Amino acid sequence: MYQERFMVLWPNASPVAILWHDFADRNCNDYRFETKNTSMSAEITKGQNRSDAKVSLGQALLASYEKDEVLLRLARLLVEHGWSLLGSEGTARYLNENNIVCRDVSEIVGTPILGHRVVTLSREIHAALLSTPKDADELEKLGIIPIDLVYVTLYPLERTVADPSATPDDVLEKTDIGGPTLLRSAAKGRRLALSDPSQVDELERWFSRGASGEEREKLVRRFAAAAERRVADYVGISASYWEKRSD
Repeated sequence: MYQERFMVLWPNASPVAILWHDFADRNCNDYRFETKNTSMSAEITKGQNRSDAKVSLGQALLASYEKDEVLLRLARLLVEHGWSLLGSEGTARYLNENNIVCRDVSEIVGTPILGHRVVTLSREIHAALLSTPKDADELEKLGIIPIDLVYVTLYPLERTVADPSATPDDVLEKTDIGGPTLLRSAAKGRRLALSDPSQVDELERWFSRGASGEEREKLVRRFAAAAERRVADYVGISASYWEKRSD
């Protein structure tokens, strides 16, 4: 027996249900569901829609300071493999401008506050990253959909610190808080925590080999270690900068 989780989306791309379905084998495509929080029901075929609903095989949150080809490549890779995308405001806008459907995370957490300094620092996002299967009922009551992958490139603190013309206020402005927190929650929650653009190659190879659960666990551990190291180095740069100015 093989179990797989699906996220059901309606035409506005808003998730309405999480489904766990038991299959006798991986070639079983047809099943029927009825969501718990809507009267709608639909018959779905994996990989082919039979209604206005569609099925997402995972949810990714992309929050990238760098708006570049790597971000576009990752987003396209995930969409091609049946994943749905969430993005921080700038990331979501960039992806949608490039014809890649991505929901703005503010649809979940509300309008950014404090000049956009507080967006992903919300319990909805971190519950979606830290939850385990035993939390499924509580998540459903809260209306929270698990997040299975994050991709974060941080504010350029290193470059700012290295700039002799940068002021302490410049350094503060380029000190990322939400990004490192996303990476640490994803690492602790045993999600795929991508903290470096080069890791997209590894993810693509995983997909090309069938995205097995066993290989995923290896990726999770490797990415978690890299994310923790990235955050530790980033915080270390900040600490060194302020230590030199603490006298």
